[in-house]
Amino acid sequence: MSSMLKLKPVMLLVTWGLLASSAPVFAQKPVQTNVDQRVVVALRVPEAEPHRWLPQPWQSSPVVAGPSKDANVLISFIDRLVNHDADGS
Repeated sequence: MSSMLKLKPVMLLVTWGLLASSAPVFAQKPVQTNVDQRVVVALRVPEAEPHRWLPQPWQSSPVVAGPSKDANVLISFIDRLVNHDADGS
């Protein structure tokens, strides 16, 4: 039973620390809300081709893992369905 009494202050301290470190609800100010649908097309082209399109100091970096592995050109299509500013309009 004495170990339970020693544990109680530690639990209170941990709980107080978690509550004190969490951000208050009013800390975040909404700026924009949107709903969109995205399609990403990943292509693997010969290594010299992206270098012809990119400005001189830039370099292509192929995707190293996942379903688009080794793709060095990514094209994103974004269809914005709903867009609201901070006032909701």
